[in-house]
Amino acid sequence: MPTSNSSSRRRWAQALVVCGLLLGLLGGTRPAVAAEENRDFQEHYQRAMTLYKLGLLRQAAKEFVVAYALNPLPRLLYNLGQLLRRIGEYKEAAEAYELYLRTEAELSPERKAEVERYLTALRVETQASSKPPALVADAARQSSGPAEDTNLLTLPPAPEAKAGRFMFNVSLGLSFPIFAVDLSGLPSNGVNGLPFGFTLRPDFGVAVTRSRNVYLVIAPAFTLGSSYSLMFPVGVHVDIPVVVRGLFLFFRATTGYGLSIDKTTSTTTTNGIPTTVEMTTVNHFGLVAPEAGLKYVLKTRINLTFTPVAVPIFFNSAAVAGGYQLLFTGGYNF
Repeated sequence: MPTSNSSSRRRWAQALVVCGLLLGLLGGTRPAVAAEENRDFQEHYQRAMTLYKLGLLRQAAKEFVVAYALNPLPRLLYNLGQLLRRIGEYKEAAEAYELYLRTEAELSPERKAEVERYLTALRVETQASSKPPALVADAARQSSGPAEDTNLLTLPPAPEAKAGRFMFNVSLGLSFPIFAVDLSGLPSNGVNGLPFGFTLRPDFGVAVTRSRNVYLVIAPAFTLGSSYSLMFPVGVHVDIPVVVRGLFLFFRATTGYGLSIDKTTSTTTTNGIPTTVEMTTVNHFGLVAPEAGLKYVLKTRINLTFTPVAVPIFFNSAAVAGGYQLLFTGGYNF
C-alpha cells in the first residue's frame, strides 16, 4: 500500500507537470489575463500569501499552484519551490526551482546564485534518502542557509478597477410605520410617516473609489398604501467583502427630501342633507435613511441584495416620524 508521503509526492509531481504543460502551450509567455480570470488569480494568490503568513505552508503551496495555472508568472514558481523545500518535498521543490530558472526573463545574478544553491542542496537531499532526517536537514542548512528562510517574492499590487463603474438596482419591499410624534399639536401640519404598503425604489450609483466598494447613490422611492409617499434621497453606499467570494456586507446612509399625500373624507349633514367632502393634504419633510444588509454579486455584474435593516426617519418643523422597510433588490453593474 503506498504511504501518505508517496501520495503527496505524486500529487505535487502532477501539479508541476500541469505547470510545465501550461508553460509549453503558452510558449513561455502569456498575454494579459481577462478581468474575470485575473480576479480568480488574485484571490488564490492573496489566499496563498495569507496561508503562508499563518504558517500553513502546504495549503499555501496548493494555492500557488492554482494561481500559477491561472496566470503562470515565474516568481510563483520560486515561491512554490520555497514552500515545497520547507515542507520536505525536495524533488518537487527542485523541479519548481528549475522551471523558475528557465522561465524568469528578469533573473538577477544574485537570485540565480541563490536558487542554484537551493538546487545543489536539494540534489544532495534527494540522493541521500538513506540519511537520517536530521542529517538531511543539516545538509540543507549548510548549502542553502537556514531552513526557516523561506521568504517569498511578492507581486506588485493588482491593477485596481477604475472609478466610474455605474450600478442600477430596483428594490421591491414592504413598508411599515413605527411611530409619529406631532410636535405642533396641529395634525394637518405634521408628518404622517411611512405608510403601510408596498415600496418601489430604483436606485443609481457611481463608484467613487478605485476598488469600486464605495458608491454615491440616488434612490427615489415610491410607497403606495394607506397614503402615498415619494422620497428623493441621496447618499453613500459601502460594500465590505466577507469570506465568500462575491458576498458583501453593505451599509447605506442617505438623506434628502420627501412628501406624503394623504386623502381624507368627511361627511357633514346640513338640513338633513349629507355632504361628503374629500380633502387632500400634502406634507413635506426631510429624511434620513440608514440601511444595512447582504449583497451578492454574480459574475461581477448581477447584484442580488437583501436589506433586513432599513429605518427611514422623517422630520419637519412640526413632527418626527419613523418607519421600517424590508427590501429585496436586483440590479446590474456596468
